[in-house]
Amino acid sequence: MHRDEHVRLRNARPSYATLAEEFQIAVTDVTNYLAFARREFRRCVLAQLRDMTGSDEEFQREARSLLGVDPK
Repeated sequence: MHRDEHVRLRNARPSYATLAEEFQIAVTDVTNYLAFARREFRRCVLAQLRDMTGSDEEFQREARSLLGVDPK
């Protein structure tokens, strides 16, 4: 990791505009990439949680606890 990456990680989250400028992409691309990453993260968490829980009720309860929403 480069020094500037460490500094950025310690500071507040950068804006989408800042990220777009840094990676030389459109702000809408930053939005879309992050939305995709969030959906994939949620999908992976729910799949793992489904494997780890013994019943649908437990799965629902744990998913609400971890993600704050009812899984579909």
